[in-house]
Amino acid sequence: MNIKNHTGLRPHVLSGDQGEAPAFAHSKALKFFTKDLPISIGRLAAYLVGFVVTVDATYTQAGGREADPTIDWDDVARSLFESCELKNSLLGKPISHNYFRGEFFGLFGFVGNGMKRAVPQPPFLTTNAGVPAVTTTQRHSWFIPACALLGMKGHHTAQLACLFDNGTFELKTAGAGVIPGLTIGGNGSDGQPAHIEVTAMLLGEPEIRLGPGTQFVRYASTVAASGTKHQIEALGNTTSLQGVEGGAGIAFLAWMSSRRGYGGSFANAYQMEYANLPFRGLDQLIHLDGLYLDYLGSCGATDASGVLAASAVTSANQAGHAGPFAGNGLLYGPTYTGKGRGLVDADFIPLISPRSFMETSKMQSVEGTVDLHSKCSASFSGDDVFVALQFHSWTPAQQEEVFKKIVSSGLANTVWGTPNLVPSTKIVNKQPAGSINPSKTRYFAHTWAPAETQPNPPSQAPKA
Repeated sequence: MNIKNHTGLRPHVLSGDQGEAPAFAHSKALKFFTKDLPISIGRLAAYLVGFVVTVDATYTQAGGREADPTIDWDDVARSLFESCELKNSLLGKPISHNYFRGEFFGLFGFVGNGMKRAVPQPPFLTTNAGVPAVTTTQRHSWFIPACALLGMKGHHTAQLACLFDNGTFELKTAGAGVIPGLTIGGNGSDGQPAHIEVTAMLLGEPEIRLGPGTQFVRYASTVAASGTKHQIEALGNTTSLQGVEGGAGIAFLAWMSSRRGYGGSFANAYQMEYANLPFRGLDQLIHLDGLYLDYLGSCGATDASGVLAASAVTSANQAGHAGPFAGNGLLYGPTYTGKGRGLVDADFIPLISPRSFMETSKMQSVEGTVDLHSKCSASFSGDDVFVALQFHSWTPAQQEEVFKKIVSSGLANTVWGTPNLVPSTKIVNKQPAGSINPSKTRYFAHTWAPAETQPNPPSQAPKA
């Protein structure tokens, strides 16, 4: 996972109402409890980074599947899972069934891990006309982020494990037949009936910290087939976190197609004739290439010439996942045909892409409905679907509740040897007091420590 220069992650296997490895079955709700998470690792505070969901099963794909013969692990995810949720925590629901749906497991895990795959994606199944059914037994995992590991200090968005001592991580499995002809069941690689395991990933830190709230949110609104106006309703104000202030910082925003079960209003990005994005200051964007290059750059690619050369780029959705997009860890990406056709095979249009050096002090905050304008050479249909990675700031009352929990759980004594701690805003780059406008610290982490250890105690708080 994308965590640099740190103590390393500690896995903690979760158990639920059906034990540690419940059997897989379609259309089922599985609960795993976080009440037994350790709140400390030695003298270090324990932080919840996310969950690793592992499925061990046998898959059989019927033969002769001509249309889109390659099935990859993101397709498998929506065949296995309807959605997941982390609930009953002091912070509300950082992960919600309404937003974290099976079709997004791959994408959200990718973005939440700092625009990198947390789990390798081996080939799955390919069947063509006349080819017999294919069967494979696989043990595979998906990373479900509970924070946003973006930028140099992404781990500062992980939350204290003690805040989830009454929590439940719930998985809803999908109904059968999501991918036609794909059957899931049988035994796993260990010879046992197909089953699911969930492991919480913890990080030990020598400080007590409340990071900004982060959450992946799905937005949907009906669009007129011939219309050019699109809206993201209540952007930044839609969340299942509790105790947050209005509005949110947007680290990632994508306009989803109808591919992969995303349910969007358009089939191919190359059908877009122009886009107008007022909230980004972009008017009459005729070529979407710049948005994709921006996105590719956020994934670590710096050589645009290789991306634009038609001979160098192949579809990231084809068998083998060749080409620069896949080479940079991407499953999601466009193909340049070199025939004036534009973008092909794009799963989404990236409207906002995070920088590898992302700083929350420079994050754009949004609150309320925003408009977009676009023309499509084919008709729009159904719903516009957008997904966003949002950063939220906590109300003073919520910060106080968190501190009470830190003291009552014994974490303050474990880490600092005393419950007498004072709050401070965590200034990452060691700027002197008074050098930062308080409005820019909205999405900074808050820390609690003995007064003599604080680099920026309240009496020296930054001034406007």
